[in-house]
Amino acid sequence: MPQAQPPEEFFHISSGGTVPKREYRVTWMNPYLALKRNRGIIDWYSPVRYGERAVPRFFADVNEVLTPNEAYRGEVYPLNPVNTAGLTKLSPNVIEIEAVLSGPDTIVLNQNFHPAWRTDAGTISEREGLIAITITEPGIHDIRLTFRPLSFYVGAAVSLATLGGLVVAVRLQKLRRKRGRTP
Repeated sequence: MPQAQPPEEFFHISSGGTVPKREYRVTWMNPYLALKRNRGIIDWYSPVRYGERAVPRFFADVNEVLTPNEAYRGEVYPLNPVNTAGLTKLSPNVIEIEAVLSGPDTIVLNQNFHPAWRTDAGTISEREGLIAITITEPGIHDIRLTFRPLSFYVGAAVSLATLGGLVVAVRLQKLRRKRGRTP
């Protein structure tokens, strides 16, 4: 299993269109190997089409020569530069942020927005395709985001119903066999 690095070491990279998708001979383009190195690949191949809105920290060529991206503002940042924000936890379905705000602000997370993201602080919205959390109160905020897609719960319900149906079917089959043997 890939071992995650501390959140502050995570960053996104992109070929900027210089390396064809599915080019797994280029080591850094392999999603599994990139995950082991705690890097996100923005322009990786996926059969699921989803907009690539996250901003890469670096552009990389075939030899993984990294060129800084001047448009990169961080994996998490407040819109007001007086305030600060940083990642404290980063996993596929939970992200935790600590923000120190002198007044109302919006914290932007360099991850694609999806309506299944939930937060325990402020209001979550989309900003240029990224996740944005609006906080109205000044102070130190521990913000927790969780990814809870409805499709997961629907799939779990269908799976449980199917399992329940199989249990009932097996018990009915046993009951019929038992009745068939008894005179």
